[in-house]
Amino acid sequence: MKLFGYLILLLSLLMAANAQAGLYRWVDSNGKVHFSDQVPPEHAKHDREQLSQTGRVIKSIDGSRTPEQLAEEKRLKDIAIKEQKEKQKAKDKDRVLVMTYQSVNEIIAARDVKLTTVQTDIDISEGRLQNEKRKLRELRHQAAGYERASNAVPRHLLNKIEGKKSRIADVDAYIKRKQKEQELIKTEFSGYIARYRELTE
Repeated sequence: MKLFGYLILLLSLLMAANAQAGLYRWVDSNGKVHFSDQVPPEHAKHDREQLSQTGRVIKSIDGSRTPEQLAEEKRLKDIAIKEQKEKQKAKDKDRVLVMTYQSVNEIIAARDVKLTTVQTDIDISEGRLQNEKRKLRELRHQAAGYERASNAVPRHLLNKIEGKKSRIADVDAYIKRKQKEQELIKTEFSGYIARYRELTE
C-alpha cells in the first residue's frame, strides 16, 4: 500500500514536470513552423516560444546568436536608442520654443536685442582698434626719425612697436569672432522663426 502511494506521487511529479515543460514552437529559416517538446541543436539558433499544454505562450526564448549577430543587434539597438533620445530632445525644444515666445514678432525682437548687444561690442572694439593703429603710426614715426638720423632704433621702441602690432591683431581677431557670432545668431533665430511657424500656423 505504501509502495502504491510512492508510485502515485512519482507519477504526479513526472506529469507536473512534463506539463511545466510544455511544447516549443519556432519558425525555421524556410518559414516552416515547428512544434516539439525538445528543440533539436540545429534549430537552437531560432527564436522560439514555450507553450503550455493548452497552447498558451509561457515565455519567449531568444535563439543562439553568433558574436557577429550579437554585435549587429547591439549596434541597431544603440541606433534606436539614439534616435529616440533625439526625437525626445526635439520635442522638448519645440515645447520650450512655444512656451517662451507668444509670436514671431517676439522672436524677432529677442534676436535684435542679441544682435544689438554684439554690435555694441564690435563698435567699441573698432574704436579701440583705430586708437591702437594711431599709436602704432606714432611709434613707427619715431622709429623713422632714428633711421633718418642714421641711428639705431632703441630696443624699447622696437618692443613697443611689436607689442602694438600684437595688440592690433588680437583686437582684429576679436572683432571677426563677434561678426561670426552675429551670423550664428541670425541663422539660429531664422530656424526658430521657421519652426515656430510650423508649430503654430
